[in-house]
Amino acid sequence: MNQQISFDFIGAELSGSTRLLYEWIQSGSMLQASTFADFFARSLTEQGYEANRLGNHIWMMAPGFDTRKKTLLLVTHCLFDKSLNHNELPKETLHNRHINGPYAGTWGGCLASTLQAYLELCREQEPYNLIFAALTGELSAKETDTFINTLPQIDFCIVAQATGMQLIKGEKGYAYLEGTCRNSHEQDAIMQCAEDICQLQQTKFAKGLLGNCRLEMQQINGNAHTASYDFRWEYNECYTAEEWQKELAEGHYHSRFELKENWHTCICPDNHPLLNAPAIKQIKQQEPIGHSILGRLDCQGIKIGPRGTTPHSIEMEEVEKAAHLYKAWLHNINW
Repeated sequence: MNQQISFDFIGAELSGSTRLLYEWIQSGSMLQASTFADFFARSLTEQGYEANRLGNHIWMMAPGFDTRKKTLLLVTHCLFDKSLNHNELPKETLHNRHINGPYAGTWGGCLASTLQAYLELCREQEPYNLIFAALTGELSAKETDTFINTLPQIDFCIVAQATGMQLIKGEKGYAYLEGTCRNSHEQDAIMQCAEDICQLQQTKFAKGLLGNCRLEMQQINGNAHTASYDFRWEYNECYTAEEWQKELAEGHYHSRFELKENWHTCICPDNHPLLNAPAIKQIKQQEPIGHSILGRLDCQGIKIGPRGTTPHSIEMEEVEKAAHLYKAWLHNINW
């Protein structure tokens, strides 16, 4: 396999983004987080870029950082599936104007297009500070906070996610509640806990309020006769975590619910200057959905990125168009 990669983008065509993705796949590094982070950081460093690393998460700051300017974060999540069956991956990396390989469609195209745009924007004297980040794996709340605390204040966040270049905006991130059901008999506690889960799953919420709950029985402590489970939800427009906690307290549940975290509101108004840029004025705006980074950052943000045809395949044109849009959109924009 090809272990070499060139990050010399001076004079490169926009197809440099597809070349990036192709070379990452050919390197064989896109199968697990640590391997890819090693390869990605080493490649950037060897080409003269100052790549920072926290665990398997990589980020870079464009030259000329100025505290008097606003700061934009361009970030991609690279999520590795431990159950990935390598035998089911496409055998040909290039076929019929598609790039095939592990995660090419889920995040490979997003990462390649944002990195290409970032490196080209770095060569310009933009009126804002720019930070690029590749987050490999799901971040826990602690990891998210640690990562955010290493950064300067972020004024706007663009998350590259496979949306088919459809704009997703205006969200409040994740919130967590912990529910504990206690009973003198362990079996009764488990059954009551399960009843509460069913009741929450069947609860209907008005449009624009709380989204569907995702619940999981997490821990059984026989000695304390305690059935305990955690769940989290995505919510967007109306309920705060405290308001929903109050709803639970007033409901007919066996469990006792405790608020663990209240993640910051992250709403991006329609009249935000970045949303009114000519390059994205015609992009359809979809319903808000939750996101860990946007939920934790004290700033406004959106999601937009190329969509793969399948998790492990993406059209070359999708990646190229995304890189072009990011560059055209963010070049010389003021807000």
